Amino acid sequence: MVCYSYTALSSDRASGTDACCSVTQLDVIKAPQTMENSASAAAAQLDNDFLSTRFKWTIENFSKLNDGKYYSDVFSVGGYRWRLLIFPNGNNVDHLSVYLEVADSAFLPDGWSRYAKFSIAVINQLNGKFNVTKVTQHEFKARESDWGFTSFLPLSELHARGRGYLINDTCLVEADVAVHRVLDWTHAKPESSLCTIKVARDEDFLNQIGKDFYFDLVDFDKVRSFLVQKKMPFRSFKELVAKDFGIPVQCQRFWLWGKRQNHSCRPERPLTRVEEMQSVGQLQKSRNEANSAEAKLFLEVELGQHLRPMPPPDKSEEDILLFFKLYDPLKEELRYVGRLLVKNSGKPLDILPKLKEMAGFSSGEEIELMRKLNLNHMSCANFWTEHYISWF
Repeated sequence: MVCYSYTALSSDRASGTDACCSVTQLDVIKAPQTMENSASAAAAQLDNDFLSTRFKWTIENFSKLNDGKYYSDVFSVGGYRWRLLIFPNGNNVDHLSVYLEVADSAFLPDGWSRYAKFSIAVINQLNGKFNVTKVTQHEFKARESDWGFTSFLPLSELHARGRGYLINDTCLVEADVAVHRVLDWTHAKPESSLCTIKVARDEDFLNQIGKDFYFDLVDFDKVRSFLVQKKMPFRSFKELVAKDFGIPVQCQRFWLWGKRQNHSCRPERPLTRVEEMQSVGQLQKSRNEANSAEAKLFLEVELGQHLRPMPPPDKSEEDILLFFKLYDPLKEELRYVGRLLVKNSGKPLDILPKLKEMAGFSSGEEIELMRKLNLNHMSCANFWTEHYISWF
């Protein structure tokens, strides 16, 4: 059966070293509905959020395998393609190294991710009580397309006579893999049913403003993008974001972007509860983006003690969200300072102490505010040191 125990185990990536080749003689169970093992089929029902399967790999002539890495045949879980990866003589260690890998990672679109729980076992062919099994979970993505155990089983124990791990020079490896159903929404066809959602965050403003971006807040070609199906419920998309960014769903507030008269883009307003109950496609259509293959959002995240995400503060119709850039004329440097949720009826001088704190000014330093245009529901401020603060 599939094991769902999450006790801490040492799991990591395989390094991309050495040549590789495939090993034949495989016993594959491809999909839950075709599994002959009734225990695995029952385990697939334990958690309705996951699709699971068991894969069996029979590796013959094991002792004749050279240094390097070897791949199993490809198997499918929930429509996704996976394979096992082993280093029979260890991945720079004196242990058997075993990993689970996304088989088609080189051909997936930018921003892909897959979340999986999985166990890997080396079977003791004399006594199943001595099977070596390790369990972990991981979110696979472009930079981490494989995950597993570098020190799985000592080579001395694997090759020891009478231990039962190598019988007739054959090694048996089994993997139980469970894939989160939410991510199935990212595996949709045809392309007309897909939508790319680009999510900008404060981290993007901080990394871009002053380095390669000046006039606007962010370059959307450099933010995190998600390829999802248009019929995906937005609440499911939030779960996907939670797994990717580590931001709990209840701590997320998404804003729609809008264009201003000067053709710059700013977060315009937060999504309503009704909009968050819609599908991604419905939300896209309501924004008159039906003919566009992408949608743009700003993710507002508030941080509490120890920089942990917390639920965003309540927002009324009187509140506006302001963004701030700081320009230092002496150093000729521009940087992002942050944002504030303020009352529309408030005065700029009311937020001056907070601006000084955000920019690193002393409380006694004199600065002058200059507003270049009227604030509409959302706005952005650009302010300078040496006594000049300017809104635009």
